[in-house]
Amino acid sequence: MNNNELPPIANLDAEAALLQKMLLDNDAAQSVMETLKAKHFYDPRNALIFDAMTVLVAAYKTIDVVRVKDELRGSKQWGTVGHKYLRGLLETENCNAPIEHFLEMVVDKSLIRELIEVSTKIVEDAYGHRPHKVVRPIADNEDVQD
Repeated sequence: MNNNELPPIANLDAEAALLQKMLLDNDAAQSVMETLKAKHFYDPRNALIFDAMTVLVAAYKTIDVVRVKDELRGSKQWGTVGHKYLRGLLETENCNAPIEHFLEMVVDKSLIRELIEVSTKIVEDAYGHRPHKVVRPIADNEDVQD
């Protein structure tokens, strides 16, 4: 990352921990399904894994790594995720924190990204897609010219 790049607004460890908990505990997975959406994940592979889990739940199937892998293959997304990445989720250091802890972190980062995206669009629209300079505030004693 160079000096002009901003770090991503994401917590990839929380994303991995959340998916790990969902892969290992169907009750925990069910508890977050109504709140969690694929768009909340920063890493597109995590979103694909979550989408596969959603398909399994909709079909009244339990979530496990074998079924998720099969679903990803069936949807032609297995090449994007891959065995090494999916296995790595299971090998992520397990934490005793409840799944809601990781859910909150992932959703919060997603909301910040969404706010940044909306704010950026507002600025671009205000400047006619030409944000070429920062406008300084007008001093109290300064005349405003149109």
